[in-house]
Amino acid sequence: MRPLSLATIFAVFSGSTLGLVNVFRAMGMSQSPAFSRIAWIGFAEALVPIFFGFGCLTIAWICVAVGLWRRP
Repeated sequence: MRPLSLATIFAVFSGSTLGLVNVFRAMGMSQSPAFSRIAWIGFAEALVPIFFGFGCLTIAWICVAVGLWRRP
């Protein structure tokens, strides 16, 4: 379970970093590279992998804890 947790953590951070890079790229290619409403929406979308990944890890570790609790 620990290697799966590490893989999920690395995937979370790489996915969010990729989202942030895309936001910065779009800001750089626009006529006025300022923080617009669209940029804030992009930042919010870049946070989605963090919440989803850690939510999945929480559920997985709760399942592990229940499985160890029920062990004879």
